[in-house]
Amino acid sequence: MEKLAAITTSLFIAANAMAVVSLLRPEWIVNKVNGETKFGLRESCLTFKGQKEVCTSASLPPEWIVTLAFIIVGSIMIFCAGICVFFSAWKEVLLSFSRWMSFVGVILFCFSALIFPFGFNIPEIGGDAYKLPPNTEVGMSYYLFFTSLFFSAMACALSNLHGVEGQL
Repeated sequence: MEKLAAITTSLFIAANAMAVVSLLRPEWIVNKVNGETKFGLRESCLTFKGQKEVCTSASLPPEWIVTLAFIIVGSIMIFCAGICVFFSAWKEVLLSFSRWMSFVGVILFCFSALIFPFGFNIPEIGGDAYKLPPNTEVGMSYYLFFTSLFFSAMACALSNLHGVEGQL
């Protein structure tokens, strides 16, 4: 496998791993008043001072349900794109599929990044769309997702260069 395909496949794998880890961790929004409350796309966790963390399944606002669905489908697309780039060394037709799957995956990730902040207005957070209250901040999972989005976009761009580098 040539270098560009190896780099592209590695970026797809890293992006997908970060997206999955960001979904598994409940640290999308963190509130540090009277302990620590962490909100995720699957669960919320509450820690009182000196107590053990208690996590419960979150009732998500519709914006976060759409975000969750887009990230899951986008991760599947990014994973399939990485597999197609890997196997394109043997079947070049897979490269075309990879380009489209990565493009759709990146678009879904971008939509997720745009839709998620609309959910800041839930009563548990107390903010407005795109505006968190002063005592609340975005957590590590949110940053991890954005890094995943960046890696996906880079891999998507590289997959479009794949096959062209010999013509340059």
